[in-house]
Amino acid sequence: MEKKKKADEPFQWFVETLDSHTNKVVTDMLHGISQMETSANELTDNEGKPHSVYEVPDYQFVGSLQKSRRNLTLNFLIWGRRNKNEAIRPWTMSDRSPAPLKVILKKTAKKKS
Repeated sequence: MEKKKKADEPFQWFVETLDSHTNKVVTDMLHGISQMETSANELTDNEGKPHSVYEVPDYQFVGSLQKSRRNLTLNFLIWGRRNKNEAIRPWTMSDRSPAPLKVILKKTAKKKS
């Protein structure tokens, strides 16, 4: 059997909701578009910290959440991984590359002040 190349493996996207309103919006969206499981899973990040996240179908879903962030007052973090055996990594939409959680939290803190 031939091994899959990393590029062939689908990227998995996750959303960590940070308040009950965002949680409701994300679960409603997931339930509305497919039969995807709408319960959160606890996964460990690349620094060993646990996070309660929802697996979302694709980058397009993440993009629509990002676009709706201000209008719907959504509060969330985006996570991703290349395969099921990897830890999840924080993801910033601006540079589309994995970033350390410290970088994301620093950017979030600057926006709030």
